[in-house]
Amino acid sequence: MTANPAHPVSGGERVHALLTDGTTVCIRPAGTGDQEAVLRLYRRMSDANLRLRFFTVSRRSAEQAATRIAGPAKSGHRALVATHGRDRIIGIAEYETTALWLTPHAVDVDVHEGVVTLTGRLERRSDVTAAVHLCRGTDGVVAVVDHLTYRFDDSRLRPEEPHVHGVTDDWLRKL
Repeated sequence: MTANPAHPVSGGERVHALLTDGTTVCIRPAGTGDQEAVLRLYRRMSDANLRLRFFTVSRRSAEQAATRIAGPAKSGHRALVATHGRDRIIGIAEYETTALWLTPHAVDVDVHEGVVTLTGRLERRSDVTAAVHLCRGTDGVVAVVDHLTYRFDDSRLRPEEPHVHGVTDDWLRKL
């Protein structure tokens, strides 16, 4: 992949990638003008593809996703589009920049008719807030019931440096 600084979009650069079939695509941040193109992509999808993407065949989920992807930037959420030809969107990737450092089985998740119930004990209060926020932002979720507890209240802390997690903490801090 190569960056093309001549075409910045929404504060990000366009990157060109070569696919295995030899096709070149442009990957760039999604912008507010992409909603119709995203909707066209979702309209071309089969019901089976929609079910895998949104866990439902409802076209309303596709409309909500297009609004979210092409909407104003939100803290912790990013979207990228892959385009081919004259900016025809052929792929989308969404991701959260808020990372949760969870141990396996730290959270039990129960879903019934779109209501998500979270139960468990997390390390920090900020992890609870992030987990609830991530669930609320998921298509098809109508409500989140929060039964999460935390060991340490980090809501008043203002770290001087980003916190590094894992066994290499000390080593990375010395770099």
